[in-house]
Amino acid sequence: MNFDYSIFDQKPNYWLPTHAEYEGEGIAEFQEPKGRVWGKTRVVFDEFSEHSIEMQVEGLEPEKSLPLGLNQLISAYQPKEENGNLTLPMPPEKYNLCTKLTVKTHDGEFVAENIEWLSPSFEINVETGKRETLFFHPKLSRFDATQSNPAKFWVMPLINFVSKFMEYDARLSDHPLRIFPDVTLPSDIPTENRSIAEHIATQRSRFILFEFNKTLGFIEALPDYKEKETRLLKRQIPSAITSVMVGEIGNNSIDLDQIEKWFPFFFLDLLALASGNEVAIPWIEFRDNHGDLVRRVHGNMGFGYSLFIKGQKAIDEVFNGGTGKLLTIAQKCTDLQESYLFVALRHTILGGRGTQTIEDKLDHFCRALDALCEHYKLSQQNLLSLTTDADKTSIQNAIIQATLKIKSVLQAAQTTGDMATQSRYLQTVIERLTNATKKENKFGLAVCDLLKKFNFPDADILDIHYANNPRKDNLKKWADVLSRYRGRVIHTGFFNFKTNEHEFEDIWAVIQHLHDILLRILFITLGYDGKYNPTVLKYTGDMPLDWVNPNTPASQLGYK
Repeated sequence: MNFDYSIFDQKPNYWLPTHAEYEGEGIAEFQEPKGRVWGKTRVVFDEFSEHSIEMQVEGLEPEKSLPLGLNQLISAYQPKEENGNLTLPMPPEKYNLCTKLTVKTHDGEFVAENIEWLSPSFEINVETGKRETLFFHPKLSRFDATQSNPAKFWVMPLINFVSKFMEYDARLSDHPLRIFPDVTLPSDIPTENRSIAEHIATQRSRFILFEFNKTLGFIEALPDYKEKETRLLKRQIPSAITSVMVGEIGNNSIDLDQIEKWFPFFFLDLLALASGNEVAIPWIEFRDNHGDLVRRVHGNMGFGYSLFIKGQKAIDEVFNGGTGKLLTIAQKCTDLQESYLFVALRHTILGGRGTQTIEDKLDHFCRALDALCEHYKLSQQNLLSLTTDADKTSIQNAIIQATLKIKSVLQAAQTTGDMATQSRYLQTVIERLTNATKKENKFGLAVCDLLKKFNFPDADILDIHYANNPRKDNLKKWADVLSRYRGRVIHTGFFNFKTNEHEFEDIWAVIQHLHDILLRILFITLGYDGKYNPTVLKYTGDMPLDWVNPNTPASQLGYK
């Protein structure tokens, strides 16, 4: 008789909604003029971060008489009398502040406060008469479940997170927010069948694991992950909630004014850096020890864009397995909330996306490096800082002699009156010579100094490479190449490939190399010391952050 293993197959737990909807009697309270309106209200939030809050107005109760009714209540302007009639600007440039909107449902209460933006709609129905509708657009709102215990877990439904889930931890076997809970095996399974049964009972239990608040957190794929991943990669759908991230709240408060102080929204940036594409959330949830909803918070949270655009993976879970480690260790990074690091992270993520022009990619990476150089005070260079006093004197004397010679040419030009334009040019040359030994703002030099700070030998490798392989443009230093390409993108806006003025393969090598440099710098800054996938390799790599050494050939960095 065959043993039936199917009874041990894991069944999905569909506890996470991908569409939030609240419907019931709504009451909206207004500031000045004071008053309130009520009526049937429907609130919808979808997985694309879009929302609709619509009230069919059934009643109006102003604190004082409002001759123009609802129009006057929602307007921030006083009515004006024109030809014996009261009028209001419609639509008004500013609406009366809705101090609170409450919608009571069977399951709980939806609340939004301090709503500045409204969209009224007035229709005339021949059967029912006038129909007044209000649309509300709050920046932040919440839904509180009616019956709930204290919150224990925070939840982020992840939009467009595409990765592999390779880890397992038995401590999560009975977690109430598991998507595929482990199956508990009976004790009477025959010995010869137990090992296979144990495998089947946990074969879907695969996560990305991290620590938060000194407790174990996890990311788990939703039951339809494979289908959504396929459709995203084929561009059949614009975005989708693919997985869920769960951690413990600890002693933190879930009050709206406290959440931003502790909630790990930066995890979205780290997931985007690792996976190569932006990761967003439609809302966040707080749930109790049984997994039941306590509060759901809606609003614009994190910087991730909800449209899926595939990029290059910096961490491949199959080869590197470091995403969870990055989430855990980056929490100790004291600079994680600093603007320079946020900007560098954001531009590195945006530059790594596909479907972008080569100019846009380079622009993003240059801006990320600009932010890093500015933070480390490397944007300016003292050109004579490394020379001896004797050499400084010799250089300055040479500049003085050259300046005097050009001034004599300038005076002759001004005397003849035949070289007005040339005089202006020569004056510019003199000014540049005068400042030749002072501070310089050169992007390429700043990047080289940045690499030196992180002990990266890349600039030295490329300088040797260019010395042995002369370029068509006669640039001999990698710093000069970077400065010229950045200047072209920033000031001209395009590369000219049709006339062969620029070589696509060369610029592409620089872009991929800058992307890789940024990944190494950002990972080190965040405290990550695991393996990663270098963007300069033609295969999926599993390399340490210090894999580039003085003996690394330029070809391994992507250069011909």
